[in-house]
Amino acid sequence: MASDGIETTIRVWYPDAKSHPQLDPDVPVLFVPGAAVDHGIFALPTIKLNAIEYFTGLGATCLCVTHQVGKTEVAKGGRTIYDARLDIVVALDHIAKRYPPTTKVYIVAHFVGSVALSMGLLDGTIPADRIRGITASSVFMNPKFAKVNMIKRRRQFP
Repeated sequence: MASDGIETTIRVWYPDAKSHPQLDPDVPVLFVPGAAVDHGIFALPTIKLNAIEYFTGLGATCLCVTHQVGKTEVAKGGRTIYDARLDIVVALDHIAKRYPPTTKVYIVAHFVGSVALSMGLLDGTIPADRIRGITASSVFMNPKFAKVNMIKRRRQFP
């Protein structure tokens, strides 16, 4: 449950028994998807070796939070990217309860998940001292919109 009262889903995958541990087992990997998607973006069964399979195959425990602008019913209610940062905090709290206190998390964030992560880091909601590293895909702090989107925006708001 996030601090704004919205419940979130966190999925967990443990290392495969056949894995060849190459990653530190004390560094969980948290995946944060983009808008209107969920864990499926990282765990697609149609890909020969998806991201979750890759990391669990290396010995990592993987978690994926489906935030408020992800593939959820609550997203239809007008939630914002700024709200989604609260779900990332909940995921970090969830991890903190299951690992030693000094555990730092590696985060893989995509698109809107990256923006929510950067917002939370910048406003202090997400404690940076809990993070070991970040991979942010598509965007992070400074979104650059395509020219066509900027033209549409100017037509809507002269």
